[in-house]
Amino acid sequence: MRPYCAGQRGGLVGDCAPIGGVPDGVPASGDLEALRARVLFLEREAHRRQLVEDALKQSEERYRVLVEAMNEGMGVLDQTGSIIYINDRFARMLDRDRQDLLGRSILDFVQPQHRDLFPLAVNARGGSCQLNFLRKDGQPVAALVSPALLEGPQGEIRGSFAVFTDISKLKEAEKALAEERNVLRMLMDSLPDHIYMKDLQSRFINTNVSHMNIMGVSSIADIIGKTDFDFFPHDLADEYYRNEQEVIATGHPLLDKVEQVVHKSGETHWVMTFKAPLHDAEGNIAGIIGISRDITELRRAQMALRESEERFRLILENSRDIAYKLNLATANYDYVSPSASTVSGFSGMPRAPRSCGTTGQVPPPRWAQ
Repeated sequence: MRPYCAGQRGGLVGDCAPIGGVPDGVPASGDLEALRARVLFLEREAHRRQLVEDALKQSEERYRVLVEAMNEGMGVLDQTGSIIYINDRFARMLDRDRQDLLGRSILDFVQPQHRDLFPLAVNARGGSCQLNFLRKDGQPVAALVSPALLEGPQGEIRGSFAVFTDISKLKEAEKALAEERNVLRMLMDSLPDHIYMKDLQSRFINTNVSHMNIMGVSSIADIIGKTDFDFFPHDLADEYYRNEQEVIATGHPLLDKVEQVVHKSGETHWVMTFKAPLHDAEGNIAGIIGISRDITELRRAQMALRESEERFRLILENSRDIAYKLNLATANYDYVSPSASTVSGFSGMPRAPRSCGTTGQVPPPRWAQ
């Protein structure tokens, strides 16, 4: 665009020369078109910038609403670790006002023993850590912290931001669960019965000390994931496996099953076994739980009693002396040895209970006495 000539009507100071017959001091038509184009360009550029600014404001507002509506806390820190922004959720996690937090170091609100963890997590670029923050009343609140660096276009560190997830209730639940498991473990290990749990393939997933002793292991890690085939003769292990798979298939418990157990030492024991389905949280069968009680001493006593009874029976059956058992309450014979017929002269003396006072076949006086 050409300048106007000095001294001319409406002109500007500057050198000029008439072009194409245009009087001095009057801009050329090409200059007017260029001016109009320039003005139109500036108007369009201003309008575009206004649209960009409006879109940016709308975007910022959307993200602000999103951040404020988050169920997790969020904070932005400068290069020194001072808080320059936090959302309402994080302020409520610490039971503090936002103004009490802004401008202060994030480490001021972290328990002293955890203060070294936050910078490590930030510098890990994508790492996370569990920290205990301090509420206004001094009580700790557990949080999962996921920080990240804020970098400039040249890679320079401009600060960081972090998402804070309140896991205090989760930690309380974990603590309660750990205590419950500890009580269950103490209870299982204090019982003399053999207690064990298996998955759907009859692999051990838990057991107690008593059961580990008969399996010949000293650590629960030596039995987890293994089966009875790793510890017992094949025929016994196969019987255990078939019984357990039937429980899993039918959902019906196995009650009072007497099983033979061969210890690592080769000693044979007998157990009374109870096996029932083990269910998961959805109610599906996930394995079995078994409780076996060692009845070896009882079984030996029963066998000894049967042997003793058999010996006495043979003695009574072959003795010339009369042996009998009289029920005083009913006055009936509960037992009379075979020799009673010969000695008493009363033929056909029944072995079945018989009343002393029945009519008919009355024992002779000597036998009655």
